[in-house]
Amino acid sequence: MFPTAAQARLLGVVAGYLADLTFADPARGHPVALFGTAAARVERVTYRDSRTAGVVHVGLLVGGAGLLGAALQRRAGPTAATALATWVSLGGTSLARTGNRMASFLDEGDIDAARRLLPSLCGRDPAALDKAGLARAALESVAENTSDAQVAPLLWAAAGGAPAVLGYRAINTLDAMIGYRSPRYLRFGWA
Repeated sequence: MFPTAAQARLLGVVAGYLADLTFADPARGHPVALFGTAAARVERVTYRDSRTAGVVHVGLLVGGAGLLGAALQRRAGPTAATALATWVSLGGTSLARTGNRMASFLDEGDIDAARRLLPSLCGRDPAALDKAGLARAALESVAENTSDAQVAPLLWAAAGGAPAVLGYRAINTLDAMIGYRSPRYLRFGWA
């Protein structure tokens, strides 16, 4: 008997989760980083200081990610596609390893090493932070990234398979790139 679509997706979610535990993030050529590079290139063409241009930009990229997931699903099947898409969308193992390294540095009193590591967790300037400030910044970042890079991808993969989890990850990545209320992105990043 063949699994239902929901069962096939759930098998894929479990396989993708186990792949993240086993292999963590690829050291080079991470698909999320490649998407970010592609998004920056597309922005060079689509950027205008307008909401409409931002909607077009986001629509192209998120739609493209969803279409890629759908094509992968048609070609490889829902279980394999969901497993692959889940694995590349997760970041929990690498996040836990980085958080544990930060905790070790702080426990050992190696503030310089903790300051060097902090930028891999968040965008705060570590130079002005003491041990308690580094701990707070790391904890807040791990908590936020647990939601963004672990819990939400698992939920989207379970709900909609490869197209949903890749679409979610595209939105999440674009939010980190253009979702700021800076003068450049106030309108363009609105979407």
